Amino acid sequence: MLRNYLLIAWKVLLRRKFFTFISLVGISLTLATLLVVTAFVDNIAHPPLPFLKTDRMLFVQTMMAKGGDNVIFSNAGFGFHDKYVRQLPDIEAIAVIGSGIIDAYPSGQKVRMNVSYTEASFWHIMDFEFIEGGGFTEEDVVNVRNVAVISEETRTRFFGNTSALGKMLPIDGKSFRVVGVVKNVSATSFVYSAIWFPITIDFVPEARSEIVQGVGGGYRSIILAKSVNDIPRIKNNFQTMLSRVQIPTPPFTKMYGGATSILESHAMELLSMSDEDEDFGTRNSLALMIGVLVAGALAFMLLPAINLVNLNVSRILERASEIGVRKAFGASRRALVGQFVVENCILTVIGGAIGILLAELFFLWFAWIDFVPHTTFHINYRVVVYAIIMSLVFGLLSGVLPAWKMSRLPIVSSLKGGINV
Repeated sequence: MLRNYLLIAWKVLLRRKFFTFISLVGISLTLATLLVVTAFVDNIAHPPLPFLKTDRMLFVQTMMAKGGDNVIFSNAGFGFHDKYVRQLPDIEAIAVIGSGIIDAYPSGQKVRMNVSYTEASFWHIMDFEFIEGGGFTEEDVVNVRNVAVISEETRTRFFGNTSALGKMLPIDGKSFRVVGVVKNVSATSFVYSAIWFPITIDFVPEARSEIVQGVGGGYRSIILAKSVNDIPRIKNNFQTMLSRVQIPTPPFTKMYGGATSILESHAMELLSMSDEDEDFGTRNSLALMIGVLVAGALAFMLLPAINLVNLNVSRILERASEIGVRKAFGASRRALVGQFVVENCILTVIGGAIGILLAELFFLWFAWIDFVPHTTFHINYRVVVYAIIMSLVFGLLSGVLPAWKMSRLPIVSSLKGGINV
């Protein structure tokens, strides 16, 4: 029976080519737009190199400090990460990271560059692809050596296409010896930077003990668990640890936050920034974000679905005589509804396939204009699965009502070609 449905659907699509063309344009553009957004979200949820251990990673990002009527959202001070986060059990490694923006002058031209200050453990936690050399060592950090790891783009800016290993990098009135060159990472990444320095280079004396962000600026940390099974325990231990944090900086008395996965971190920062949010860091912001994205996708599909409903009603009512004959020979409402829903799903799946091609063209254009620096978007198997699901949902949204109206056509009126329902 399904084979017959497919054959009938194909013949029907070819019968009114203009209607089919209009329907496919609406479906493919809608789904292509949704797929572009989906690919962006997928890139955040499943980032490429250097994130190979994301299943064991937790991120301590924005924290909330409160005291009376005073509230601040920021990355915590180095002392918080060093004194409290570093002592959590079940941790294989932790890397504290500071960041900033500096002005550099390669070839005499001013360039603003993102820089990071971090620890030797950072190169163990992250899996950067080194083109030359390697990461700086714990000895480099402890002895405050002027060394640096640079990105491929930074190497090109300062040294052209030649090797940068061992050469001196002039930055902010100092010279840093290049010990490693890494492949460029996406500008959307948590660890995006042009240059990485030992964290001790960034210290001012007061910064070592700061709990809440202060003169030393804010710091983040990346935790690598010993195993995936340790992740829930580390999250709970983090919350227990927060109750023991002592803040010497008035007027703040308590800190809120969480050790979260990469996607949870994005969700928390997007949806949990309220002065009254006592659940900051523990609320399931990820579920809320997924709900918002699904609701937004359905709302975005609603208008073209309504337009497709009108086209489908017109298309179905033109087949009133066919429906009447099938009813006269005993076809049930369920069989008729099933046939027309299948026909509509076939149309939307074809539109989804076209949408995938359009989305890939968008990604090629994004790469050409460098829309997101050092980021390449692709239609991977996960996005294809999302496309199939969205196509079927779109087909059901736009096909059920016309099919139901069709099934209610009276046999006599149908055989006469009537259109009253």
